[in-house]
Amino acid sequence: MVTRDDIRQLLAIGPNEVLYATVALTTDPAANPRQEYLIRFKNLWRDAVATRSRREQAALRKDHQSIVHLLETRSRDLRRGLVVVSCQARDFWYEAHVQVPVRDQVLLARRPAVGPLLDLLDTYQRYCAVLVDRETARILLIHLGEVEEYTEILSEVPGKHRKGGWQGLSQSRYQRRIEDKVRIHLDAAVEALRDFVRGEEQIERILLAGPVEARSRFKQRLGPSLRRLLKGEFDLEMTAPPDEVRRATLEAVEEVERAEEAGLVQEAITASRKGGPGATGIDDVLAQVQAGNVRRLLVSPHARARGFRCSHCRAPVREAAGQALGRCPYCNQELQPVQHLVQLLMQDAANHGARIDIVEGVPQLEEVGGVAALLRY
Repeated sequence: MVTRDDIRQLLAIGPNEVLYATVALTTDPAANPRQEYLIRFKNLWRDAVATRSRREQAALRKDHQSIVHLLETRSRDLRRGLVVVSCQARDFWYEAHVQVPVRDQVLLARRPAVGPLLDLLDTYQRYCAVLVDRETARILLIHLGEVEEYTEILSEVPGKHRKGGWQGLSQSRYQRRIEDKVRIHLDAAVEALRDFVRGEEQIERILLAGPVEARSRFKQRLGPSLRRLLKGEFDLEMTAPPDEVRRATLEAVEEVERAEEAGLVQEAITASRKGGPGATGIDDVLAQVQAGNVRRLLVSPHARARGFRCSHCRAPVREAAGQALGRCPYCNQELQPVQHLVQLLMQDAANHGARIDIVEGVPQLEEVGGVAALLRY
């Protein structure tokens, strides 16, 4: 399982004279019965090291061997996705197996590249699914494709009134008794949800499923804080197994995220054009990240840029600017070339406390260079 603490610990590792290899790979055994992921890794590795010096290639050989050994001999440990950060020269190894696919990539840098992990945490955020009807409620946590059932509430609610009455009660009294029990059940479900959200970190979305009438009555009981987290509803049987819950909720969450991310991109573009708290394009966003002014960074997975990094203040610099100036524009010190400027941009933004969103399928973001930001001021 990947956590924010993992990323914080990786970010705490400062730049080194040796290279760290960060590998993200979709390793789903069901879709790769002949270990096709091993071939993909070797091809990606070959391309990544091709531009490195012989000395660097030699130093990376042990990292390559360790990752190949993992893929060849530990297939039973593999799940749908894998992220590895390796630096055998520093005796460093980090691996995370996740139940969701990842973007295949190999990144070589002087410090761990956290972009693949940030991508995972943004794409598969922690959210809660609530399945509710008139007598049952299930609360589940979904994170990185894993489903954990928090609680199930079963209430004894009588069925429809039949001839002869129920314990001698009249039809109207009997119906009121049923409604009272339904109300108590729904109140208990809302209280359980409130306790769950209070006890879990970073629950940003609640999704609701169940019969329409029960969902409507459940929503009426939600307070403002829970109502703000309610992002969508979907149809699902109350007895659905965890795999079915995961599939249905992932589809619902992806629809919600697409709409939210398109709105964030438009907000950043509009603010930038009006001189407000927004920035677009790699140059403007780089400057705002360096100033610690980025609140939310929006990055296309297709964004690519080369550039430089200052050997003294560690500021990232766009390739054209670095070539023109020859020195760091912030401290006038020597610049070092880097191949993955967007990854450095994401890491620096995360270090300054910004939230990172990987935004796919929004043409407006591609039109401004694949990078935009919402600013603090």
